Amino acid sequence: MRGFRDEKQYEEFVGGRAELEEALRGNSYFKSLQKEQQDRLLTGEHFYVGSVRRAVQDAAWNFDKYIALYSYFSSHAHSAPMSFSRFRKHDVDFGKPSGAQKSGR
Repeated sequence: MRGFRDEKQYEEFVGGRAELEEALRGNSYFKSLQKEQQDRLLTGEHFYVGSVRRAVQDAAWNFDKYIALYSYFSSHAHSAPMSFSRFRKHDVDFGKPSGAQKSGR
């Protein structure tokens, strides 16, 4: 939000984040984690404690259904129209890889 708005326009997000961080810091389970893990969770670097499988299990969700839905919704992001236009732009060909494919750009 910082790149698009004046700070006054997104200060409620900053305040909301501060409230969530405070609640998290007060959580007994969070306090039991190692300091490094707490820091990574607070910055958003990590957002699962343990693993995805563990989070799904703790939420009492069906793991197979979760993975199916995750894959379904994720595929939309990875197959957006921009992806297809880049195929054309970079002459993507799986039989004769283009320079863009070989360079990884």
